[in-house]
Amino acid sequence: MDEEKRHDDGAEGAKAHGKGDVWLTVIGIGKLIKVAILVSVGVAALVAVNHQPPALLMRAADFVGVEHDSHHLHRLVGKVSGLTPKKLEEVGFGCFLYAALFATEGVGLLSKKRWAEYFTICITLSFIPLEIYEIVHHASAAKVVTLLLNAVVAFYLVVRVRSTTSARAARHRFALSSTPIASSPMAFATASTVPRPQNGSTTTRDSTSSRR
Repeated sequence: MDEEKRHDDGAEGAKAHGKGDVWLTVIGIGKLIKVAILVSVGVAALVAVNHQPPALLMRAADFVGVEHDSHHLHRLVGKVSGLTPKKLEEVGFGCFLYAALFATEGVGLLSKKRWAEYFTICITLSFIPLEIYEIVHHASAAKVVTLLLNAVVAFYLVVRVRSTTSARAARHRFALSSTPIASSPMAFATASTVPRPQNGSTTTRDSTSSRR
């Protein structure tokens, strides 16, 4: 009965762990998508250092088929118009730095590395205060969605780490409790201290029996 219960508990734990691995994979893929976006923006910023950013942006809009009278395009052109070459370099290298962080998270999570879960929790939680500050001063729907997604990811990883740690501790306690007494170090030490008959006494008993 106990064996069947342990088997059922193990099957349920494996099933839950499999679902957790799926979400871990989803988070890892999301991190790598961010890496692709940041690398693209970083390259574009460094290319724009030796060009006029508005003109370069308009050519890019023509390439992807965006109309010049687009409200979002004009808004973006207005933002990049005041960027100096030094500022563009800072944006480019900043994008590469964030891309390196997200790449480390993504590759580690997809590889199911334990350290990647802790690393992602720390990085994600460190971004949340900055995101709240941005929402307070420059609110937008995209920033709110980003904040919520990061909060959900951090919460999920914290719960996963805690549950995984508890499960490992429970398996360790069960392994210790199910270890036979005879194989334990204390039992071995006790058995080794039991006095054994000396060779001389054994020989004496044998010779006495032969005389009889």
